Amino acid sequence: MSGMFDFCVFHRDGVCLMHIPAESSERIDSNLVSGFLSAISKFGEEIEEARVKRIEFEGKMVVYEYYGDAVFAVRAAGEFQAEAERLLVELVSALGDDVREKLKSWRGDVAEFEPLKVRAMELLKRRGAVSMTERFRRVNEKLNELRDIPGVKAVALISNRGFMIASTLTPDFDEKVISAIAPSIMRMGLEGLKEMRLGRPRNVFIEGDGGVLVLTDVGERAVLLVVAKPDANIGYIFLEMDNAAKSLEKMLGGV
Repeated sequence: MSGMFDFCVFHRDGVCLMHIPAESSERIDSNLVSGFLSAISKFGEEIEEARVKRIEFEGKMVVYEYYGDAVFAVRAAGEFQAEAERLLVELVSALGDDVREKLKSWRGDVAEFEPLKVRAMELLKRRGAVSMTERFRRVNEKLNELRDIPGVKAVALISNRGFMIASTLTPDFDEKVISAIAPSIMRMGLEGLKEMRLGRPRNVFIEGDGGVLVLTDVGERAVLLVVAKPDANIGYIFLEMDNAAKSLEKMLGGV
């Protein structure tokens, strides 16, 4: 899963005024994006009599902000909701008044918004939000390093909200199930140790007939999971997971 951000400004009638896609979605039709977001927005206003502020898909989410006849929207991976909301506030603050003013005399030519799009791109680049490809490449490299440890079968990095960030899971693993249970297991461990006054769990270790499951906290944002064979060197895996968790926490730091 990518954490890259998509930014869109559209007129309330669905016309795309500007769209800055994440690299992974650069071929998406901008008018298709704005039309879809506009339809969801109108549904909220007309059916629910309320403005849609956020929509969530499987692993992805979109946050909205209304500004006159314009609607600003940022799409990102679900675990980056806080960053997406902060980015949206910055974009509206930087561009909102100019977009609203331009719409007063607008005659339908979206090219008029090109200078504002350039400003938006500059802001996104300063924030490092247009492309986080390098960051997620390093995340995947770190997971692959763990995967290469003898006896390790699979590795996954899962947000505490239950979204898969990255993994080396093979098709015989159910990604949805693993994404759901890993944070829950860590929470149970946290509650159990808290009750016994033993502090926060560093690792959770579960042994079964066919192998072992090891979980490590990655700060407050994610859980690192390793599935290993029964004869794997668990002590070495613990050591490498702790080191990887420290690196991954920095990689997943503020956008």
